Amino acid sequence: MPTMNVVVGGGDEVRRRGRPTLPRPPLFDDTLPAIDISLTIVKRGDHVPFAWMSSLNEFLDSLGMRYYIAFERGGIAENLHIQAVITLNVETEKMKELIKAIKDAIGVRHGDGQKCGVCCKPLVAGQTFERMLGYCAKDEGMPHFRSHSKDVTRQEIDRGKEEYGSMKLSYLDNKIMLTKSNLFNKMHSYYTNNIAPRQVAFPEVLAEMINSNKYIFAATVLMSAFGQMREDSAEAYWSIIMGQKATKEAMKSIIYVPQFSTASRFTPNYRNPDMLIETTATVPEAGPSEAGPSGVAAEAVPADSDED
Repeated sequence: MPTMNVVVGGGDEVRRRGRPTLPRPPLFDDTLPAIDISLTIVKRGDHVPFAWMSSLNEFLDSLGMRYYIAFERGGIAENLHIQAVITLNVETEKMKELIKAIKDAIGVRHGDGQKCGVCCKPLVAGQTFERMLGYCAKDEGMPHFRSHSKDVTRQEIDRGKEEYGSMKLSYLDNKIMLTKSNLFNKMHSYYTNNIAPRQVAFPEVLAEMINSNKYIFAATVLMSAFGQMREDSAEAYWSIIMGQKATKEAMKSIIYVPQFSTASRFTPNYRNPDMLIETTATVPEAGPSEAGPSGVAAEAVPADSDED
């Protein structure tokens, strides 16, 4: 008996050597219960193309179920990727097949070098469609933000954002940490993507970044080598944690070393021995009992010094 010519792998039929082909069970079946699924699409080392979102939107719209897809910026490399929540009539055991169907829909093939990664996970206990809406829409209002949806209302999105915000365990959740080593790199990236060509001063860029709710200072930015903080910088940082809007003045308090009058003098910064700053204490005039042999006032000794 001659072998029949059939589609091999990934098609609608499965090879059965020497036997008639059998139809492949459908991935989407209206008789199955609908489940909510979290979907993430990334392009490793780069931004996801806008064309992928357009193709994904067309694919999901053709299935006739509710969905919400959006662009968001990653927290480490800050590359744009797609975050979505979708409702489909599909078996939970068929996530691999769903991933392949999504890659086919956006024009990605195995081994084509597009570095596309797709992750599909059914929502579990404690996760809800509305809360995922809030997660997907957390970049709303940012210049890069784009979204498509079907059968999702504005009220559902707003409730989802409120619910997602209330579930955060820490003020650091899903925020990009600004450290001493990455501060200027992150600022330049934000300026290039969100502000340029408008000219904005250093503290104003920082305030805009913090108010975007995507960035937060690492506490170590405020601390000296000995873990000490200036009172004004600590108060400014705490006001941000408590939800107050970041201001240019608050950014100056956190980042800048205070400036003093010309009556002060440069001495070692005992909070950070590696720095020389102007001290808060002005230099007292030398009296007869205070002056050394040359008539210069003796150096002030810090209160916490071991010197006699």
